[in-house]
Amino acid sequence: MKQRDLGVVVGLATVLVGLLAWLWLATSRESAAPAADVERPQVASPSVEPTRAATSVDAPTDTDPSAAPEREARGVAANAPQKGPTGSLVVRAVWSSSGKPAVNVGVRLQPESGPWQLVAAQARTDAAGIARFAAIDAVRMRVLGDRGGEVRANVAPKTTTEVELVLASGVTVSGRVTDPSGRGVSNAQIWIGGDDRWVALAECDSSGRYRVEDVPAAALLIATAREWAPSNTFEIPKSPVDDAQHDFTLGGPGASVVGQVLEGDDRPLAGAFVVFEFKGLVGLNATTDDEGRFVHHGAPPGAARLRVFSLNFAPASASIDVALERRNEHIVRLEPGAELSGVVTLDGAPVEDARVVIPEPHPSYELWGAARTDAQGRYRISGLPPGLQHVRAMLRNESNAGPGPLQRDPAVREQVELIAGRTVIWNAELKRNE
Repeated sequence: MKQRDLGVVVGLATVLVGLLAWLWLATSRESAAPAADVERPQVASPSVEPTRAATSVDAPTDTDPSAAPEREARGVAANAPQKGPTGSLVVRAVWSSSGKPAVNVGVRLQPESGPWQLVAAQARTDAAGIARFAAIDAVRMRVLGDRGGEVRANVAPKTTTEVELVLASGVTVSGRVTDPSGRGVSNAQIWIGGDDRWVALAECDSSGRYRVEDVPAAALLIATAREWAPSNTFEIPKSPVDDAQHDFTLGGPGASVVGQVLEGDDRPLAGAFVVFEFKGLVGLNATTDDEGRFVHHGAPPGAARLRVFSLNFAPASASIDVALERRNEHIVRLEPGAELSGVVTLDGAPVEDARVVIPEPHPSYELWGAARTDAQGRYRISGLPPGLQHVRAMLRNESNAGPGPLQRDPAVREQVELIAGRTVIWNAELKRNE
């Protein structure tokens, strides 16, 4: 009897040990299962997503100015404009009065064909008065100095083109930039007003002092600084006798306007040109970086407007409200632009150096885009807004350069329907009495 009970106990113990071993083996297999079979916690999407407004610009966000940007394109590479053949350009800047090198002068390149506001590249001259540009589009460029002066350059593919930029001598302007309490503002910037924009000339030292040489007569200057609204403008006398001295006083507190330019599939757009239009001050500008970002410090509070231009995309424009107590962050989304192309002729023959322009609607006097024809009379303009646009082609009448009665320039104008994402052909026959 005892032996039979002992056998039962041993049997039960064996079953129990087997059951425990089976449970241990099942647990081990489950823990070693592939990660794909394990239920993972879901990662929540950001609570704030870029909400697209009808104006293509997001409304201002009420966020902490010190917080990181919440609204941005994520996980994608920047979309830089596609380049065709490229070349190099060497600009030798000299003063007209002496022929000496113009040192530390800003030089910018603007393509003759395309959005009128677009800047292809910019640099400052070195100690020899030379500004160098490498790997730029092999197209005809306007070469402009920050204090005036302009020359045209035909950049050839795979070679280095050289041009001379002659600058008129001017007066030396010096002084100090202060805040409303009279304290000097370090790193304030001095800007000069051009024909269609403001261009940065110089930066103040740690005490707010500046000195700018060879500023042309009748030029407009202004001072800006981070956290302060811009100063009033100062006009150089039209017939200056001596050097000028002027102290700028910045306005009240200013804000920073930051943002990002995106294209259709939310990729950041590098190299876009952003123009800021504040009350009484138009033309301060910035260019987007490789992540499509832009920033402007020292914006006066109140109503303002952003305008964005880029190759192959339609211009964007929207009103914004700049406030001191919040982060002024805006996402600008560009839509596909239209392209206009064709041949300009006079008396049935193609003409070189004719100008084709697409002006903005009244009352603006700016241009959406412009181009000059090549030796075969051909032109091409991209980055235009779709819709019905006024287009004008004209050729300068060389006979007007000499004595005798003035003759009208041969020209023609029409309304052309431009289509987003497509090239519209407009062949223009110039009329002598248009």
